[in-house]
Amino acid sequence: MNTSSLFNLSWPRYLNLLFLLLSAGFLTSGIVTLIAANLDYFSDLAKIYGLQAVLLFSIALGFCFFLRESRKLEKEKLKLLSATFFFITSVLIGAVFALVGQTYQTGANAWELFAIWSVCQLPLLLLLPNVASALLLVATTNIALFLFNDSSYENDIALSAVSLNFIFLLLSELFIHRLHDGNWRLLPKFLVFLVLVNLFFVRILTDFLGNDVDSSVYFFILFLQVALPSLACICFYKQYRIDFVNLITATVSLITAFGFFLFSNVNSADFAVLSGLLLFIITIGAIMLLHGWYKRHYPQRKSISWALSILLIFAIFIGIVTGLIWIFLALNVSDPRMSLLVLSVIVLFIALGMHFGNPDAESHISIIIGIFFLMGYCLLGGYFLSDVFDRYDSGTLTITTPLLFMVVVGIFYFLRKEIWLRTLTIMTVLVMWHIYFSDFYFIGLDYANQVEYHYVPFYILTMLGCVVAFLTQKVYGENEKVSAQISPFAWAFLLFSICASLQNAGYILVGFSQMADELPKVMSFAELFDVMTAGVFTHADFVLGWIIPFLVGLTPLVIFLVIRRLFVLDRAETILISLAFALFIIGFISQPSILFLVTLLLLAYLMNSRMLFFIAVFFLTMNLGIYYYSLIIPLLYKALLLLLFALIFSCVAIYLLRKYKPQTQSAVGFANVSKVKPLVALAVVLLILIPLNYKVQQFEDVLATGKPVVLKIAPVDPRSLMQGDYMALSYAILNDIRANLNESEDGVTLAKEKKHPSKVYALIHQDEQGVATLCQVEDSPPNDFKDCVANVYLPVNNFKWLPELPSQEYFFAEGKGQHYAQAEYAEYRFKDGILLLARLLDKDLKAL
Repeated sequence: MNTSSLFNLSWPRYLNLLFLLLSAGFLTSGIVTLIAANLDYFSDLAKIYGLQAVLLFSIALGFCFFLRESRKLEKEKLKLLSATFFFITSVLIGAVFALVGQTYQTGANAWELFAIWSVCQLPLLLLLPNVASALLLVATTNIALFLFNDSSYENDIALSAVSLNFIFLLLSELFIHRLHDGNWRLLPKFLVFLVLVNLFFVRILTDFLGNDVDSSVYFFILFLQVALPSLACICFYKQYRIDFVNLITATVSLITAFGFFLFSNVNSADFAVLSGLLLFIITIGAIMLLHGWYKRHYPQRKSISWALSILLIFAIFIGIVTGLIWIFLALNVSDPRMSLLVLSVIVLFIALGMHFGNPDAESHISIIIGIFFLMGYCLLGGYFLSDVFDRYDSGTLTITTPLLFMVVVGIFYFLRKEIWLRTLTIMTVLVMWHIYFSDFYFIGLDYANQVEYHYVPFYILTMLGCVVAFLTQKVYGENEKVSAQISPFAWAFLLFSICASLQNAGYILVGFSQMADELPKVMSFAELFDVMTAGVFTHADFVLGWIIPFLVGLTPLVIFLVIRRLFVLDRAETILISLAFALFIIGFISQPSILFLVTLLLLAYLMNSRMLFFIAVFFLTMNLGIYYYSLIIPLLYKALLLLLFALIFSCVAIYLLRKYKPQTQSAVGFANVSKVKPLVALAVVLLILIPLNYKVQQFEDVLATGKPVVLKIAPVDPRSLMQGDYMALSYAILNDIRANLNESEDGVTLAKEKKHPSKVYALIHQDEQGVATLCQVEDSPPNDFKDCVANVYLPVNNFKWLPELPSQEYFFAEGKGQHYAQAEYAEYRFKDGILLLARLLDKDLKAL
């Protein structure tokens, strides 16, 4: 029986949770993608007010579900539907800001957008605390700080990030249960990582040192500023808040800081070897200590913690690097390839000696033995591949290489029974086969070895193997010996599949990748279907190798039907959910990774695994982001597909919710439920929208009645993070402004002698066609325009003597890049100190 509140659910209730999460994820992703598409079928105001209507509808649904769930659940229980729609509302607030910025080209700094968005999230989070909204707030505030750093290098942003995330960490620990994060503790894990990483970049202590200070002193101070907080984290999370992942994070941070300090004093190869050896011993000691703490705290658990694998990999890396330094530098070996073989043999013999001395070791010594075995495998793999890397352009990897490696590793595989060791061992073999099947440009493999891209990606095959392995493990679950044999394969296939699929993120099921200049013309449902599925059913070559990707695509439906045989579910629900999964498979057949991760969500319930659920949710979120950046399917059609399935999934979730209502856990009647929180949330949203709409009307007035200012441009075409296709603009007048700022009247450069103003105001001349040239530059808003154009000026942001106009990007609908590439002028509108980019003009000053 599950002890986690997440899996203490019946099968129908779990399906309800699953479809609710899918609908929320697909809805938010679809809306962001639709905004990025910047479709020109609707007017600007229609898009802005339409998105605001969706925002109000979301908060209204949150209002209704809050009242409903307050009647059903105790006060301290998580109101899942209410929290979901409050979270969607928080996302939509950012989407509205992005759409307004995209529409009016206001030139607001990106960090300002994320900062305002973060502030607007706070009231909703305070009204209905939940971990998802808290993570969103942490993410947006850190992004705001990062983007602010890009625009202001003079500030120690790392110190601000440490302070902010430390405050968040304190709050998350104090209110961990109110945020409903007591079981997984996601917020503390994420925040401890952010705090410790940013500590490496804090300059406040080292800035007091002069430029002539010795580097060892600098790195010693760096070590102290990281080591002391890391030690504090270790003490806190060992004594007061048992969190093994945070203990691992703090330990890795401490060892890394010590490593920087050690290697800052390296003056010989021998000292480098000794430093590496010391780090290796310290890491092994830390692993032993942490494993001992873990066993004392969780005596009923036989295997080591998954989090300890982070330190294991860290130790393996240090050991391999130290060994290579010893071979290549200290011993001056002339043949690197043979050195790898010798070193791998030495390490494997050490592992064998330790194994035969302790064949049944189950505690500390088994971890050391496993580390040496894995180091030996990695070095042996390097030996097999080194010849290929040496012959960069002509290297050919034959099938005997991965086969021989697999045979050698297979001999050692059965010596040890630890699941973690077997899992990582299988992964090394999978990586070797992946290299054989892959076309890595930096290896230069012969085309005959490109089996992976000619038939099927290897990670697609391991996805199918992962599903089969987990099912087999469940079937033989009562037989511990068989289950122990299968479990390493299941987890190795899972981890390898996810890592390899992320590496090949640009790879789509069909064998072509082409970005059209114009959106494809869709005249029928068949053409729409062809575009949305990336042409899988019309352009793919259905050779034998394509069976595997399609089998992976079918796994959500197959696994659902398998689980249905084990748990009770009515026939009507079975048909409805089967139909939803069948449509989902057809729509996303070009994205097997997404389908595979949804399958993992189903397997998580079958395997009773919180870790499997977390991995699936985390990487599904990442894959939806990758799907956004994939260029094979136009943004507009991706958005429609995402929104369509958000609707389908939400219908299934609502049906299951109504059919399988949770038991009432509170005696509070509906009439006694307080409406204050949802009303305050609604008021917060309205308070955000009222000034926003005032600015919209102000911008509309500037575009309609402002004075035109035409500037010469030189465009390029990138893609924005959140706002779709745009054209980055560079203006000739900015070069004149820069020259004016950097030189005095005598022509002496002042960039290093004079403090630059953060904002300047450029007065202009205009020729008979309205094209502007520089007249003069002022440090404050001008009142006397002299012989310049009256009552018109350009407010210019002056960062590091690099002047920029309020907006230097022009957003356009996807697929219009070729059309706007002919732009040679940009027309701005100016009124009451506001300058907005209105449109682009061609060489004849005609609007595009």
